[in-house]
Amino acid sequence: MSKFLRENKLNGSLPGWLVTLAKRKNVTSRRYVDVSENNFTITTSVSNALSNQDVNIFPGCSSNSSTTNLCNSYCSRMKYSRLFINCGGQQVDVDGNTYSADLNPNGASTFFINKTGGWGYSSMGVSKSTSDKPVQFIIQDTCNLTMTAAVLLETARVAPISLKYYGFCFIDDNYTVTLHFSEISLSKKTSSTIRSTRVFDIDIQGKNVMKNYNIEEAKENANGDKIVQYDVSIESQLEIHLY
Repeated sequence: MSKFLRENKLNGSLPGWLVTLAKRKNVTSRRYVDVSENNFTITTSVSNALSNQDVNIFPGCSSNSSTTNLCNSYCSRMKYSRLFINCGGQQVDVDGNTYSADLNPNGASTFFINKTGGWGYSSMGVSKSTSDKPVQFIIQDTCNLTMTAAVLLETARVAPISLKYYGFCFIDDNYTVTLHFSEISLSKKTSSTIRSTRVFDIDIQGKNVMKNYNIEEAKENANGDKIVQYDVSIESQLEIHLY
């Protein structure tokens, strides 16, 4: 049994049944709970009890002062004007830029924070596996492109329902967000469940910038990859939502 209740305007104390469900032992399948982006009051004891569980209680980075302060706390004294992430892959240097590794295997009901890089992701959803193997939230395949940046297109993080990336520590300014895509999930190595759900929307800072984006049908650039770019004004936090 899983519960996905993200962004439902829920408030009050985190219900005890939810904690019990997430921590229940001796079950044949894992229990996933996502109540992120709600307005629950979460005590330190509850937060500690849910650590390392399949539970996402991240409240998001809204205009609410408490959530804004939480997101600001992920920065410490660090501020940056550039951020590069190799989604689903190792840390790599490409064209003079260092792309952070993104290798956390979890994604069903997950909030992950990269404490040294000042970024994180929130992922939700479970697909039915076509085999006895656990569902994979990182996919990898060989890229036939010869350009230097091809290594960035050989891995991807996937989410059946929702995937949000956050940059928590931007210097306030105007930026261009660049997303690189390549259709690696059509490979026969990838489960049919993932292959059938590759059409998605893209929101940046809460604004829809691409509706029903289909990687397979998108036009390639001169290098052979597919790019979505969007100019945006950022005050501390950047949010990119694929769903």
